[in-house]
Amino acid sequence: MDLLYEKIHNMKIIDAHEHMYYKDERKKMNADFFHMLHYLESDMITAGMPYRISTSEIEFDEKIDIFLDYYNKTKNTSYAKAIKIFAKDLYGIDKIDKEGIYELNRMIKEKNDDPNWYEFVLKKRANINILLVIDGGSFNPPYYAKSLAYLDFLMQKGYIEDVINRKRNEGVSKFSFDDYLEHVHNLLQKFYNNGIIGYKFGLPYWRDLDIKMSEYEEARYDFEQNHFSKRLENYIFHHIMNFILEHNLPIQVHTGHVEPCAVENGYQLSYSDVTNFLSVVNRYKDIKFILLHTGFPYQNQYLSIAKNTPNVYVDFTWIHLISPSLSNETLSYAIELIPQNKIIGFGGDFMHVENIYSHSVITREVIYNTLKQKIQQGYMDIEEAIEFAQNILYNNPISIYNL
Repeated sequence: MDLLYEKIHNMKIIDAHEHMYYKDERKKMNADFFHMLHYLESDMITAGMPYRISTSEIEFDEKIDIFLDYYNKTKNTSYAKAIKIFAKDLYGIDKIDKEGIYELNRMIKEKNDDPNWYEFVLKKRANINILLVIDGGSFNPPYYAKSLAYLDFLMQKGYIEDVINRKRNEGVSKFSFDDYLEHVHNLLQKFYNNGIIGYKFGLPYWRDLDIKMSEYEEARYDFEQNHFSKRLENYIFHHIMNFILEHNLPIQVHTGHVEPCAVENGYQLSYSDVTNFLSVVNRYKDIKFILLHTGFPYQNQYLSIAKNTPNVYVDFTWIHLISPSLSNETLSYAIELIPQNKIIGFGGDFMHVENIYSHSVITREVIYNTLKQKIQQGYMDIEEAIEFAQNILYNNPISIYNL
């Protein structure tokens, strides 16, 4: 075993982006094998599966038959490899077949009641020190996690209508635009007071990243007319940005590729174009913008923006899993282009600890292979490579998020 491999594969890391269910949530849902599919289910739907089997009410045996049919069509993808990794490493299941799924399902359900399972998988096997979790504002993370809040809902029609209707039911005869902006501010303040360490926007799942400032009077008019326009969304977004600026918190922004199962209005590739977000990062130069997923498939534009913009940080969340080869190439470019203090190397972006473990395994392998190539090319020596890995996997997220 060479020194670089040993160092990277035994390095304690920070997981800078998760949607992880906490123990009580997992136990309540009685998680089973099909809850673990996550991104693989998106590939299966792309391959022709007519509906999501993870949420279907059909019998378990029928789910297995459908799964195996579409697993055989998608087992080449990196998403499928994640299932195989945790099945073998954590449960000792070597083959994803009917017998293996029955046994895997039995053991997964047993772990729902194991109070030590999360610590075993995350701390002992994945060697993760801290996870940053978008947790829905529960503010009750375990000792090894820190909370971030998802903010898109504050800009969206459904939530705004719910707030207006709730106020009417409480006897408020007129709920103005200023009242709603105060409501947003108070909610953000509540998050902050409860120890949130940052925020997250997932904009490309429902709209584009072109969020130019709109006029107050125009936004107020649209609010009063129940016209949920783009300029109303934009004004609320910038209202949120001003709060974040005042409180000196970092913000994660989804850029690039989206998971089709979670898209609200059909897949719109243009929504993911990171170049549309330049007006925002240039307007708020004192906010740290962590742009997630390396902007794929706009990774070249993404790297150019990060290279030239002091308050933009590169984040490899999810991308190692999407394609290790693509991640290898993007990381190789980032090594040559981006100051290393601006790069975050890992975010699992999963809901269950088994998949987080798998993604950590893939991540370490990608980073090792990329740095090994750089050493072989004579671009860096082994000490520089180990230092780089330590920075992107641990030191940088500690510094960027003030952990």
